[in-house]
Amino acid sequence: MHKILMKQPKEVILGKDVQFIIQRGGKKLGELHLSQGNLEWIPSGSKTKTYRLRWVQVAKIFVEQGRLV
Repeated sequence: MHKILMKQPKEVILGKDVQFIIQRGGKKLGELHLSQGNLEWIPSGSKTKTYRLRWVQVAKIFVEQGRLV
């Protein structure tokens, strides 16, 4: 079972990320950061690795690899 926690800035600031902490079975899988220009995935335990996609790339992945519901 997955658990998702959300951290949102108290004030609206352009470019500031909304952060989701993703857990499965009580263990942190990573963090998902959403900002105005892109989406970033930071794996658990990583201090240097960040995977970034622009929103256009995210949309393409959903259409090409997602399941239509």
